[in-house]
Amino acid sequence: MKNSNQTLKKGYGKFPYLIDRFSARIYRQIPIVFTYEEDYSGVIGFRLNIPKSQLIINSEDLIYIYKSSLINLANEYKKYLEKRELKEKRICLVISPKEGIFF
Repeated sequence: MKNSNQTLKKGYGKFPYLIDRFSARIYRQIPIVFTYEEDYSGVIGFRLNIPKSQLIINSEDLIYIYKSSLINLANEYKKYLEKRELKEKRICLVISPKEGIFF
């Protein structure tokens, strides 16, 4: 895949992320990136701001530390989509290869 390193640096292919059903057989992956407030460079998708000192923690641990914040973010995104599209939406917060939370 061309530019696969750039894609991974931007958050695609990494956990956590949201999956949104765009239409029949078309799904959209939206990365969720842990970042600190001053670091806005090159982030595609959602940012979850954390203290800069916690950026040294591995992503699996950050996911479980901030699980409730991730769930809140997914709920807010679902509400936003439903208001914008005027219909019920189904999304999934994917936090590991074996764990997803469906909304």
